[in-house]
Amino acid sequence: MAYDKSVYDAAAEILLARRLSALELADERRREIHKKIPRTAEIDEQLAGCAKKLIFGSDKEKLANELTALRAEKAELLCAEGYPANYLDPQFKCKKCGDTGVFGNGKCSCYMEQLSKQAFRASELAKAQSGMTFEKFELKYYRDEGGEDSERAHMADMLRNCRVFAERFSQNLPNILISGGTGLGKTHLSSAIAKEVNDKGFSVMYTSAPKLFMDFEDRKFGRLSGGAA
Repeated sequence: MAYDKSVYDAAAEILLARRLSALELADERRREIHKKIPRTAEIDEQLAGCAKKLIFGSDKEKLANELTALRAEKAELLCAEGYPANYLDPQFKCKKCGDTGVFGNGKCSCYMEQLSKQAFRASELAKAQSGMTFEKFELKYYRDEGGEDSERAHMADMLRNCRVFAERFSQNLPNILISGGTGLGKTHLSSAIAKEVNDKGFSVMYTSAPKLFMDFEDRKFGRLSGGAA
């Protein structure tokens, strides 16, 4: 489904903040190490020079070997002082895209996950769902008379089915319909499912049945922008 522009902006801002934070920390560590181990500053200058030459130079194999040797020397110097070999590398949260949101020829999974989370937070479901998780669904409030046919037994079975649905959720999974009288816990269970599904990176839409049917009618009769679908 298409997201509102504010959702895209919020997701992009989070990734940018993560990347800038990682780069800032790397700069702080670099200044720290350059001061403590002066040779690392010289190595970094040599690495930058080799990298430039590698782009325009002719003897690329020699330059690549030089780069490897310099990086190995810096790693040895760090380890000798008790630092991890990768101490000066930016510690991005997403190792695939470096918190850029781009991986290969498309969007990284971390960006898509943020889109889903931001869309959920902006939805009415986030407000309605406060505290509505599977763990907080209390069976003790249902009548236990009747053994296996009791209200509590039926709700326990419903709870299990909803958990399984959320755990196995995929785009190819059949729909689930929860029906019953007022106060039986339908909203709680559907909200718990939505939370689990959203945490897996799927987008969740929350709306009332009347509004959903009205949207269907508007789309069918071309009352929405874009005409009939």
